[in-house]
Amino acid sequence: MRFKFSVVVAAVVAFIPAVPAEPVAAKAEKSVWIGISVNQAVFLQEELEDQGALLIKFALVNDGDKAVTTDVDSWRIIVNGKEMSERDTSTMFGNGSRMEYTLPPGGHAQIAKAMGVYFKEPGTYRVSWKSKTLASPEITFRVLPSKKK
Repeated sequence: MRFKFSVVVAAVVAFIPAVPAEPVAAKAEKSVWIGISVNQAVFLQEELEDQGALLIKFALVNDGDKAVTTDVDSWRIIVNGKEMSERDTSTMFGNGSRMEYTLPPGGHAQIAKAMGVYFKEPGTYRVSWKSKTLASPEITFRVLPSKKK
C-alpha cells in the first residue's frame, strides 16, 4: 500500500506548474531600492583598531519616474535587532560625505562609512538601516577575537 501512495503523490507533484519568482522592490509605491553591504565578512579584532578597516556602504536607487526624498535625517542603523542611539547615527551620517536629500528619476547614490569603532567586540553582527519609509535587507559579518600571543 505504501508504494501505491508514493506513486500517486509523485504523479500529482509532477503536474503542479512552477511559478516563477517575482523580484521584490523595497517599497513599490516609491520605486526606491535600498541596499547595504560590508567590505568583508570576517574581521580580526585587532584589525578594528583602524576604524577604516570596517566599511559599511549604504545605497539607494530611484527606479521611479519622479524625484524622491531620501529622508536622510530619519536614517537609523539596526544592529542585532536594536536601533543604534540617535546620537551615534546622527554623528555617523552627519559627518563626512552625505547623501543628497532628493534623488532624481533614475538616480542613485551610495556612501561608505568607516564603522570599526562600533564593532570592536568579538561576535556575529546583523546590520540593517532604515528611514521613515524604507528598510534595507540585513547583512551579517563576524569579528573574531584577537589571537593570544
